[in-house]
Amino acid sequence: GNMKTAVDMSEQIKERLRQGRYEEAEQLGKELAAREPRAGALLTGLPKTVVVNVTDDAGHPIADATVIVNSVRQRQSGKAYSLGDKPVTIEVRHTNYDSFVGEIPAGYADVLKVELQPVAIWTCETGIIDPSWIDMQTWGNQRLVLVTDAQLMAIDVSLGKRIDSYSRGDVNIAPGQGSRSWTNSMQVMREEILIGSGDGLLLSLSLGDDSNFKLNRAIFRGNQAVLNVVSYDLLFRNGLGRAMLVRQGGTSISMVGLVNDKEEWRETGMLGSSTPSLFFRDEHLFVVDDMRFRKFEEDGTKKDSIQLANQRTGDCVWADDETLAIPHEKGIDLISFAEDTYRVRAAIGGEAVLVGGIKQHGKYVYAAFDDGTLRAYTMRTGTLHEVWKFTMDKDRKSVLGATVANNVVCVADQDGNVYCVHGRNGTLLRTINVASPLVTPPLHTGKYIMCLDKRGNLNAYQAPRAE
Repeated sequence: GNMKTAVDMSEQIKERLRQGRYEEAEQLGKELAAREPRAGALLTGLPKTVVVNVTDDAGHPIADATVIVNSVRQRQSGKAYSLGDKPVTIEVRHTNYDSFVGEIPAGYADVLKVELQPVAIWTCETGIIDPSWIDMQTWGNQRLVLVTDAQLMAIDVSLGKRIDSYSRGDVNIAPGQGSRSWTNSMQVMREEILIGSGDGLLLSLSLGDDSNFKLNRAIFRGNQAVLNVVSYDLLFRNGLGRAMLVRQGGTSISMVGLVNDKEEWRETGMLGSSTPSLFFRDEHLFVVDDMRFRKFEEDGTKKDSIQLANQRTGDCVWADDETLAIPHEKGIDLISFAEDTYRVRAAIGGEAVLVGGIKQHGKYVYAAFDDGTLRAYTMRTGTLHEVWKFTMDKDRKSVLGATVANNVVCVADQDGNVYCVHGRNGTLLRTINVASPLVTPPLHTGKYIMCLDKRGNLNAYQAPRAE
């Protein structure tokens, strides 16, 4: 009688296995072994629980992965099964990662470690192939804007689809003396985009009801390239102020001041082979060209000027409320503003070359170097001190500058690997393997990491969180 019961239970186990109900089959096997010690011959092929430890490439656990054993989805994401007499196939899936497919050997009962690689949530073919320069910025929560000398393009980030593109040739305004192209001067506002052209225009653009770009107005018409623009509310009179940097020929640059979009002042004498840094802060305009720092009142009145110690190579950031950090090829210089006295001094320098400028987030200043290091600094005792250093894998080097948002710093190497690093402690959060080298630093939008590669593909990846 007991053997007949054992045979019946054995058939039930086989049926559960055929149905992929491994948990029930395992439990029935345990009950059979306890009730009938002589049923050993009937217990071959029983399933055993296998704990599945699913992590990303940085070792962080992924709790909500789907586990599939022999084509049957398991109820618990961290559990699979092996069989006593033959191997089983296992697949682990997650929306934000490439699927893992493997095999669990017969009789396996240890922990199975599965590492998933991030996968692009969507890929958009932009047609932008290896441009000479490109700027990429968010426009609200649902749009991304890319600009090169040839075109301005809007992307729907929720769908990964192109909305529209717009070139200088689409603007029905007679060309000036310069190039009929866009310049790297885009300022993204809430409802509009300001952009300059190589032939002297500053335009206001927006998206119409048909989701196509439309020209709102020409704010400024000149004859030479508009290099940069900043908008600000005027303090001492009602209205909106704008300052533009305009190429005057060769390396000569002038600054043009607008009040309510009418020219009111002009300042000359700036030089730069690259576009100077231009920003408005604490009711003052600041311009940093290749070799000189200048401070102006909001009406263009020059207040201060100081020679730099090294040639600036990228945009400047504020290391603290009274200190401006200026990148150069071998490091970072500082200008202090305490009590209206100005002092230039070296802060960071070495053999490695600083790549792509510097970024600031909270109290941290971040810089990438061509030796494959990403470094974070904070101000202490009047200068920058290194807080942490992250080093890429051997033979990898930074080829684009760092970007930062939500305490996550991103930097790319020469092969298109993007390292997402915790902004406060330098630990690796995620490595994204893009199939082609990037043409611009990865952009962290808060939800996504956006990567534009040399093939013209814009790839969106889920952004890691810095806990």
